[in-house]
Amino acid sequence: MPRLQELIHALEVGSGARYLRVVALLLAVITIAIFYDLRELQNFRTEEAMDAAQVGRNIAEGRGFTTRYIRPLSMAVIRDHRPDRDPLIKGEHPDLANPPLYPLLIAGVMKIPGLFDHQIPSPKEGQFRRHQPDFLITVLNQAMLFLSIALTWFLARKLFEPKVGLLTALAMLGSEVLWQFSGSGLPTMLCLVLFMLLANILYGLSAGSRRDPIQGLGVAIVLAAIAGLLCAALCLTRYALGVMIIPVVVYLIASFPGRRAILPVVAGVVFLLAISPWLARNWQICGNPFGIAPYSLAQETSQFTDNWLTRSLDADVSKVGRDDIVRKSFLGASQVLREELPQLGGSWLTAFFLAGLLVPFVDRSRAQLRWFTVGALAALSLAQILSRTYLSTDLPRVNSENLLVLMTPMVAMFGMALVWLLVYSLDVFAEAWRSVVLGLVIAVLWFPLVV
Repeated sequence: MPRLQELIHALEVGSGARYLRVVALLLAVITIAIFYDLRELQNFRTEEAMDAAQVGRNIAEGRGFTTRYIRPLSMAVIRDHRPDRDPLIKGEHPDLANPPLYPLLIAGVMKIPGLFDHQIPSPKEGQFRRHQPDFLITVLNQAMLFLSIALTWFLARKLFEPKVGLLTALAMLGSEVLWQFSGSGLPTMLCLVLFMLLANILYGLSAGSRRDPIQGLGVAIVLAAIAGLLCAALCLTRYALGVMIIPVVVYLIASFPGRRAILPVVAGVVFLLAISPWLARNWQICGNPFGIAPYSLAQETSQFTDNWLTRSLDADVSKVGRDDIVRKSFLGASQVLREELPQLGGSWLTAFFLAGLLVPFVDRSRAQLRWFTVGALAALSLAQILSRTYLSTDLPRVNSENLLVLMTPMVAMFGMALVWLLVYSLDVFAEAWRSVVLGLVIAVLWFPLVV
């Protein structure tokens, strides 16, 4: 009996209470995921998701990084590069559209024996509602969503305090846009995990330099190398995300002067070394290190509207002049400033993030990471504007060309920090009322998902 009483006491007020709360939170998250999957989940709706999945299946079945979605543009660039003018369509056609990391992840899961069933039942066997591989890939992406939320919570509680971390995690958990991306089959959730790992590494660099500015140089070099590796992983998940190496290098230069000048060099060299093998593979096949991805710069111009360039065997991109690129840039910038940025993450925390830029931080790590966030927003905006194609028109918002959605955790974290500061700066509120106000904030953020 005493042992039972001690156990009950531990679960109520002792060390076990924390684990009990964690278990309750995990059960709540799983319940939300099950409810969302049963009510809202659909089969993949974008050609990008189905394309990445079929490349992953080819890899899992031993056919290499090949595709059965053969674009005329891909045939043309291979034909023009080869001396024998062979477009390589008689056998397995090499995929030149997808970076390798996400299809490799799908292939690794598909390698699990007996897990995937690719058969679609006939009408005689029953009504077809949900493709089993689509659902399993969605579960994989939702697991990465939860991992990105955990990484955001960890960073926010270290950068600010535990309450801000909890509020930020709840805001992300209730983001309808993130749930839509988790069920889309796109590589966005993998990019989100990689981006939050990068943010945690950069914060670790900044915090470590304050604790031990001299003896910590070796650790800082290792962390800078990891940052470069994560930028390479982002590039190998979505080519346009290679621009993230620019704000990372600027962050390292601005934040660690003097002896730390070696850090941006280390990050840049590791980035280039990590992506070089894949770029060499593409160069050998088609003469372009990024496959057919650079042709997106010419798409959605007056010369190549809709998917005409992708369907062309003899596309002359030299017809796209400087004026076409400038016009595409201005139209894209207008759309980003008018629609994408204000709706970032599907909530109004962006407004608090922007307003918070006027509030100076005493803590140097907070200020450095916030300006890194601003630099990353600028870099991703430019990449999204220039790489925009017909895919963004076919399914607005939830597509792989929406790069700004990756900034949702950082923007939510700094925006929520300002909300928390404003609430706790009001002396008229008792502690209970502060909790009520913050609870209402979370309820408003969750409202689109609930509806």
